[in-house]
Amino acid sequence: MEKKIKKKFIAVATISIFTVLLIVLGIIDIISVANVRKEVFLVLKYIADNSGTIPYDTVEEDEDGDDRNRPFLTEISLFEKEFSITQEGKYEVRYFTAVSDESGIVKSLDMNHIAAVSQSDAALYTVQAVLSPVSKDILRKGTSHYAYLRRKLKSGGYMVIFIDCSRQVSSVYATVKFSLYIGLACMVLFFIIVSIFAGYAMAPIINNMESQKQFITNASHELKTPLAVIRANTEVMEMVEGKSEWTESTKKQIQRMSELISQLITLSKLQEKDAVKLVEVDFTKETKDVTGDFKTVVENDGKHFSTKIAEGVKCHADEKGLHELISILLDNAAKYCDEGGEVSVTLTKRGKLGGILTVANSYKEGEEIDYEKFFERFYREDSSHNQESKKGYGIGLSMAQNLTEMFRGRISAKYHDGMIYFIVTL
Repeated sequence: MEKKIKKKFIAVATISIFTVLLIVLGIIDIISVANVRKEVFLVLKYIADNSGTIPYDTVEEDEDGDDRNRPFLTEISLFEKEFSITQEGKYEVRYFTAVSDESGIVKSLDMNHIAAVSQSDAALYTVQAVLSPVSKDILRKGTSHYAYLRRKLKSGGYMVIFIDCSRQVSSVYATVKFSLYIGLACMVLFFIIVSIFAGYAMAPIINNMESQKQFITNASHELKTPLAVIRANTEVMEMVEGKSEWTESTKKQIQRMSELISQLITLSKLQEKDAVKLVEVDFTKETKDVTGDFKTVVENDGKHFSTKIAEGVKCHADEKGLHELISILLDNAAKYCDEGGEVSVTLTKRGKLGGILTVANSYKEGEEIDYEKFFERFYREDSSHNQESKKGYGIGLSMAQNLTEMFRGRISAKYHDGMIYFIVTL
């Protein structure tokens, strides 16, 4: 149990930090990509506003009359409204401009500011940009990237400006790649640290759970002695004075207490086991054995009992534990079934090695019940815990859940058409 709790703590902590890192690094990467796209398309707009070229003979000045010294394409914020290019920065831009008709056929090309693109490639890129459904985008050509901006001309056709943005894209890729490495390193480091200190963090909880289990076990054993004495005294009273409604009531309560103590001890032992050795068990045989034992009990109580058990169903489990699991579910169905109602058991095959067991019973008042709480220890639908209303203790289904988890299976409960269904998948 201690190892199981530590593993869950480490898993939850690791998933939490992974989620935080994923969100934070993802936001950083998204902003980096958005900034680069903004920078590139601002330059394209600047060129388009100047009729497809950069005016190299002008110098932009700030409010004090000094040349703007801000480096080109390095300090433009995602939220910045203004845009400017330094005089030196204008010479860093590698671009070309094409004018085409509406079908993409190039009428003129200005290739004076780029050397890495041939005229034939430029014409091909222009056709692709003109026929594209978007007016601006980034095209990947081999190891290079070219951003384009398409504008409709008043005279007809299009002006398309292309910029070589390979350096900016490579920078973004490097940032994303670096963030992934940082995130992975943080995850590994965090996992190691959590694994080392998980024992210290969970020690109070584990100690508290161990104390509770030890208390239940010790109290259960201590209660056996006075119960045995009360039983013996009651039997002596019956021999001396004869049976009466008082002695019968006392014996019934002694029997209830004995059963409850036995279930508490069993539940405590189940929780102490981290794992059991799972072997191939004949699911069909165990189900038939248990249903055979309960059939007479259910029918003698005036209820209808039906089974539909598939042949050759096997699963990975512990034989005694599986027998106990089926018994708990059938005992619960028999106790909580309506008067004159129906109890049914269905077993179907699931794959080569596995099965689905469904135990159902009629219960007309089960419409508004919260079935998620059914597997909580000591939970009973009758909140008053009136002993005369139902014969259960609220422990059986908790034991069934523990057994199912030990077999690495799943158990669930649902209500449909006046029937409660308990479904075990192994």
